[in-house]
Amino acid sequence: MLDYYDASCELSGNSIEVQNLNKACGIVNQLLSKNSDDWRAETEKAVLDKDFPISSVQKLPIKPAIIPIIKERLEEVQRALKAGANLSNVILCGSILEAALASVAGDR
Repeated sequence: MLDYYDASCELSGNSIEVQNLNKACGIVNQLLSKNSDDWRAETEKAVLDKDFPISSVQKLPIKPAIIPIIKERLEEVQRALKAGANLSNVILCGSILEAALASVAGDR
């Protein structure tokens, strides 16, 4: 529910009542026996530390010649993520998406 509130405020352009949100998160953490008060940092760290498998690229409806290029870029994304190069990751992910979409559009 707290994530819903956070997303709802962001999407509607309303300001988040940070003090109340942090208080609610603290209560939830107490109920869950968690010590961390910073749930956003915990969530972000969990996502950034997660390994995403690259093997599913073959399942995409793209030209086989593009698959090694996309795999190479995905590996580069993982290296940049570990290095904290977030802007580079945005650009790389855009490049990957562009290549995949161009391949699909070219086939139709």
